[in-house]
This record gives sequence, structure tokens and C-alpha cells, in this order.
Amino acid sequence: MSTIYDSGRISYKEIEKKWLRSSLNDQRKPFPLRTFHDHINAIQEVFDVNIVCDRSYGYKYYIENAEDLELSSVSLWMLNNFSVSNALAGAKDIRDRILIEDVPSSQRWLTLILTAIEEKQVIEIGYRSFQKGEVPPRKLCPFFVKLYDRRWYVYAREPEDPKMKVYALDRIKELRTTNEEFAFEPTYEDRESIDKSFGYRIYEDTPPQIIRIKATRPAANYLDTLPLHKSQRVYEEGEDYVIYEYEFAPTGEFFATLRKWEEQLEVLT
Repeated sequence: MSTIYDSGRISYKEIEKKWLRSSLNDQRKPFPLRTFHDHINAIQEVFDVNIVCDRSYGYKYYIENAEDLELSSVSLWMLNNFSVSNALAGAKDIRDRILIEDVPSSQRWLTLILTAIEEKQVIEIGYRSFQKGEVPPRKLCPFFVKLYDRRWYVYAREPEDPKMKVYALDRIKELRTTNEEFAFEPTYEDRESIDKSFGYRIYEDTPPQIIRIKATRPAANYLDTLPLHKSQRVYEEGEDYVIYEYEFAPTGEFFATLRKWEEQLEVLT
């Protein structure tokens, strides 16, 4: 999938040549056409991405809905992770030179929570808060998960309480799925409270607002490749600065991030 995405349009023969040279194919096995089509079907099922053949242009394969893929942050994240996994698997001889940051919160509970979200199952967790210590076991109806700053978080509400709260997966001590199901869906406001908040917290008393930040040119080069927030857009650009505009709730995580940048970022509004 990433080979076709990066190439734009590519023939099966060209893909087969790349496979024969790939470090993943250490036994130099061929890539049968039937296997190739099996992979195309699997990609459609997993990513909802259609790979089609243009017979009028040299039988070139391309991603039919590439625009949808580029707009889907989840699909791109999955593609990037598959690509990185394949690259690492093929780099057996230099693994001692590959330094990575661990995300321990994804190892134990994430799969169970995703299944519960999909099947609308009530879960019961034991939780330890950094501020409050051990929290009595509680039942939750999970709605969303979010990865932020190397931690996974689940956004959920209790069956009898409509207020959505957030829980860090690495602070969950035990989790079990129950036989109970819930029928309600998260509201538009639930989703907005996550999308328009900086970081992972939900702040009811901190509404989203338009924020403009002036960045030095070196900082702007960094922000262009790794935005502070998904709402980031260029508002004004000068020779040695860029002003970005955002829309989010300025939470504590936002001000903590600003302190890391020191004089390179200046909040204008």
C-alpha cells in the first residue's frame, strides 16, 4: 500500500521487482499475481482504501480514493505504523542503532477498549489517579481513544452519568468487559470537547477560542512539519516570522508547551 501510495501509479511488474530487492524478502521469493490481489483485498478491508488498475495507461495500479486517505488521520497513522514496522523488521543487522520511545499504555488495554467501543460493551476498571490515588472500581461506556504525548487515553461516561471523563490507560490497574451493553452514542459536543481542546484533558470552564501565535522562522520550520494542534493554519508570514491561527481551548497543557518553546513562540491573542 505504501509503495503504491508513494509511487502514484505503478505496474505489478515494478512492484514485483521492488519485492525481489526488498530486505523483507530475504529468501528472494517471487510475488505471485494471486497473492498480490489477495493483499489488495486485505488493504481494502483493513484501511477502506481501494487500489485499482488503470488498463488504459500501461496497467498501472493506483489508490482510487487517495484524497480520503490523506484526510483520514487514523488511516495515515496506521499506514505510517505499518511502514515503520516493515522498515524495522527489515533492518535486523542494525537494530542496536535504532532508538525508539516506548508507549507502554498501548500494550495491555487498548485492544480490549477498542473492541468495547465497537461492540458498545460496558467495561469495568480499577484505576489509580496520580492526584487521588486508588479510585473505587467503576463501570464505563467507552466512546473515544486518543494518543497524546506517548500516552493513550479513553474518553467514557458512566452508565447513569452523561458527563464524559478521560482516563489514562497506563493508570488502569485492571479491566474487564461485562455482559452489559449501552445503546446511546457520544454527542457532537462530546467530540468537539476533544477536538477543540489542547492536549488530552476536558475543561468545561475553558471554551475554545481563536488563538494567534507568532513563531520565529526556525520554530515555524518545525511547526510546519509537526503542528501544535490540528486546527493550525498560517495567518500571516514575514521574512523572519510566521503567525499561526488556531481554534482550541487553552488548557494547562497548552501553557506548559509554550514554556518549552520559551522566546521562540509569542501568544498574540
